[in-house]
Parts: sequence; C-alpha cells; structure tokens
Amino acid sequence: MKIIFFFFCLSFSMRVSAQLIERHQWKDRLVLIISNKKNSEEYSRQLGELTINAEGLDERKLMVYQILPDRHKILQDQDWMMSNDLYKRYAFNDKDFKVILIGLDGSIKVSQDTLLTAKELFATIDQMPMRRATMRRKSKG
Repeated sequence: MKIIFFFFCLSFSMRVSAQLIERHQWKDRLVLIISNKKNSEEYSRQLGELTINAEGLDERKLMVYQILPDRHKILQDQDWMMSNDLYKRYAFNDKDFKVILIGLDGSIKVSQDTLLTAKELFATIDQMPMRRATMRRKSKG
C-alpha cells in the first residue's frame, strides 16, 4: 500500500510541476533561478542582475521563478508556494546554483551553473526566431 501511495504522490507531483510550466507555454519565456539555499551568493547576484533589468524582461515576455528546495515563487510575487516540485524537476545536479532559460516552446534553451548576465540572456533571446519576428513587427509598426 505504501508503494502505491508513493507512486501516486510522485505522479501527482510531476503533473503539478508540468502544469505550472506548461501554463506559460507560447505565452512567456521562463528563467528559473535555482539554489540549494536562499542566502547563496550566486542566487542573490542572479536575482539582482534580473531585477535591475525588469524592462528588458517585460519586453521579452520573461517570467522569473525563484526556486528553492522546498518552495518557489515568481520574482514579482510576494508569496512563496510551498512545494518541491520544480526543484526536483530542474535541480538535477549537485551544484548549489543553477539558472535555466525555457523558451516559448517549453524547451530548455540555456542551463548553466554560473551567473547569466542580462546582456547574455537578452542576446540569446534576441536571436530566437519568434523574438526576431516580434522585433520586425514592432519596427514596421
């Protein structure tokens, strides 16, 4: 009985995290900032780097998720969601810090364990076909 319950919980957990990410598909690009600890220097630096570039985030339809082992939240939100689903799904190495860019199509475009500067992030996104099409439309209108 315990085994059945374990697999039910695991299945439910995977569906919840998948639904959370999938609700953004084709609407938002995602940046996931993942850390084992809230007071990590890399985690704080990454948050600061993106916070001061909020206009560029908005322009590129970027939602930033802060992800810790037991909770997560969108950068602009005040409230944390108590869950380890996203952490379990995306923190698949033993590093203290990771940043991931997920494109509009839901696939991982960048995954690294070092600071991703706003300049690097924006340059990567600005080379994507859908972003280039958006920029062309804006320049014509």
